[in-house]
Amino acid sequence: MKKEPLVSVIIPTYNRVEFLGEAIESVLDQSYQNYEILVIDDGSIIDVKSKLKPYLDKIKYIYQKNQGLAAARNRGIKESKGEYVAFLDDDDLFEVDKLKTQVAVLEGDSKVGFVYSDGYIFKNTDPGALIFDAASGRLQKPELFAELFFMNPNVFVSALLIKRECFDQLGGFDENLSQNEDGDMLLRIALNWKGKFSSYPSARVRYHDSKMSRDRIDMYKAVLKSWNKILKSYPHFKESLGIKGEDRISELYFLLAQEELKAFKLQEARQTFKLYFSLVRSPKVKARFYNYILCRTSKVLFFRWVFFSEKLINKTGKMLKFKRNQRPFR
Repeated sequence: MKKEPLVSVIIPTYNRVEFLGEAIESVLDQSYQNYEILVIDDGSIIDVKSKLKPYLDKIKYIYQKNQGLAAARNRGIKESKGEYVAFLDDDDLFEVDKLKTQVAVLEGDSKVGFVYSDGYIFKNTDPGALIFDAASGRLQKPELFAELFFMNPNVFVSALLIKRECFDQLGGFDENLSQNEDGDMLLRIALNWKGKFSSYPSARVRYHDSKMSRDRIDMYKAVLKSWNKILKSYPHFKESLGIKGEDRISELYFLLAQEELKAFKLQEARQTFKLYFSLVRSPKVKARFYNYILCRTSKVLFFRWVFFSEKLINKTGKMLKFKRNQRPFR
């Protein structure tokens, strides 16, 4: 009988221990038992190790100086021994059959480099109320995954199981990214390996105020940095996307500009909108700019838009100018 492959479960943590025990317990409770757990402490200034005392005989605890989430995950990959690698954030949870289900998928097809699934979101204040979150590309042809994920990067890192070969071939997470390091990694793998969807929702992601992704400006900047880098590195992918790829990048610039405007970062928003207009081709798509100004802003933001738009118009000379003695609205 073939021996079950070893799965390495990597849990990075930094200055947060209140949920770490739950995360570890969700691995210990797995129906699949051939795994190792590596907790990578990324330079916490609190004593994480003492809080893990009940688990130290069941996990491998590794401390490193603070280098960021991507570096912590890369350290876990380097220190791990498993044929397959899974990642679990220190405040999230695995469903009980996650490893059993996903290992079977990888074992069933040698051409598959990773398996992914849907998941659940739950609020820390109400852990029993689960909200289903559908993964990008679910139930679609595997060869479409990269494009679908590029257009809508929604797969929880905790809902993945990845062959070690993928990291051996492509390297690990991009440590130059402050966010979206997991999306960047997954898209690169998807452009080189076949991915397969598993219908078993495999992870529960905790939603609370300290989630990094709540900083939308940094998030959009990181996604743009990552996607532009990948399009440059994979010209065949850029060519296959065609105008859809350009429209997606322009959309991200538009979304970033909105967030900058909300934060009253007018200089930054002005530059971002220039990039948006330089990329978008369709007049219909350009119309979102005006639609947002006229229909989707509060009164305060509307006045900001008037101020912002007039400066942009005067500088570019490409849109209808408002005269200073003429009110643009009643």
